Amino acid sequence: MKYAWILMFLSLLAAPSRGDIVHLTDGSTLSGQVKRDGDHWRVAREDGSSTSVAAERVQRIEIVRPPATSGPAAAQRLVDLRRAAAVSGDVPGMIQRYELFIKEVADDELVAQAKAELKIWQQRRDAAMSKIAGQWLTPLQRRQLAAQSAAAADELGNLLKEGRLKEAETLSRQAIEQNPNSAAAWYLRGLTLWRMDKAPDARKAYEKANELRPDDPAILNNLALVLWRQNQTMVAIHFYDQALIVSPQNKQVLDNLAEALYALADENANATVVQRARKRFAEQDALLQTRMLQWGWSRWGATWVNATQRAELEKIEAQLRDKLDTLQREFDDAQGRIARIDSDMYSSQRELQVIDSRCWAQDTNGTWLRTVYPSRYYDVQRDIDRLQSAKAEQLGKLQSLRQQAKAMQQRFPVPKYTGVQQPFGPEAAPSAASQSPASVPARASAPAPASVPAPASAPAPASVPAPASAPASASVPAPASVPAFSQ
Repeated sequence: MKYAWILMFLSLLAAPSRGDIVHLTDGSTLSGQVKRDGDHWRVAREDGSSTSVAAERVQRIEIVRPPATSGPAAAQRLVDLRRAAAVSGDVPGMIQRYELFIKEVADDELVAQAKAELKIWQQRRDAAMSKIAGQWLTPLQRRQLAAQSAAAADELGNLLKEGRLKEAETLSRQAIEQNPNSAAAWYLRGLTLWRMDKAPDARKAYEKANELRPDDPAILNNLALVLWRQNQTMVAIHFYDQALIVSPQNKQVLDNLAEALYALADENANATVVQRARKRFAEQDALLQTRMLQWGWSRWGATWVNATQRAELEKIEAQLRDKLDTLQREFDDAQGRIARIDSDMYSSQRELQVIDSRCWAQDTNGTWLRTVYPSRYYDVQRDIDRLQSAKAEQLGKLQSLRQQAKAMQQRFPVPKYTGVQQPFGPEAAPSAASQSPASVPARASAPAPASVPAPASAPAPASVPAPASAPASASVPAPASVPAFSQ
């Protein structure tokens, strides 16, 4: 027994420190009892040594307190544990936390309560239960819930096909309340809200669906479409690009991306996300065109035509080429005039500022007074007025040229670009079972419809009109006969 005190001393030295932790700006840490000492922090270790650290070197101080083992503090610790358990679905994590509580707390009554609660979590682990919508379900119950979700998705799809949007909106909300982890329910709710012209709510639904099923091309396509409507063009392009990654050569995604790239504003044409999407589009569309050619279809802008239609369209294109080229030259000339006018206006405005700065003088009291402007000041003002009128005239000419070009494009039986991006419908909703991206068939797996609808045909209710003012981009170059100003 005479060596017992030595063993106790050694065990205390081996015990981990319960001191605070000082995190320094260089990434290192110090542990011990921390006390402020003027413009320094002093860290006292358990071995009696200490270190002084300048305040500017301290990034943050982590206060570490020993766990409560008895009394009111231990009881509060169990209350906090129960609060975490009430919202947690992490079975292994909660078992570990309860076991640590039982190990560290000395109060028999609190330990007995914790053991009873630990047993419930262990039973959940042994039964492979998981938490869905606030309920703990066994594997059998999860399969039953999946079957119910699949049935609700089928019914939702039928309601959407019949155009019964109010009923679909109600059912989608109920389906999500029943199973918040159903990607199909969120997808169909997004489609419902989109058709009800509630783009912000549709976006939230698609974002949740994408969170649950991040590699689904239909979800990514429809999310891109909503973002385009909200003028989030760069993000929309990104999601179209992601859809092509998970579903290569998907005809509908490629057609939508062609519309988006064509309508993209010139100032965004060189953005990194656009360059990346443009490159992927070119690679995949070349492969798709090879496949479509086997069925007699070739790309025409953002749509597809058969050989007979293409011959007719190219004939019309040749007839219009000279007129469209003339309009393009006039358009370029008008843009050049506007640039020169802007430069002249800038020089004139600078001259006015210089004249004005020279027309101030101090009276005998030291007060600054403006003197009379020279005649040159008013001559320059008249020049600016004339330039503004000339600019307005040229801007009007640009608008007229755009309208003329659009009128010529209407002479094409099938327009190259319609300004419309199409969503995937209810039939593309994610299945209740786990589904890999490859199991969603690309639209290139079947030939195009037997006929291409004429421009007069009404677009689908969920179509997205591209901004009318958006100029064409070099990302999907139009043929020589369709000038950029025709957007």
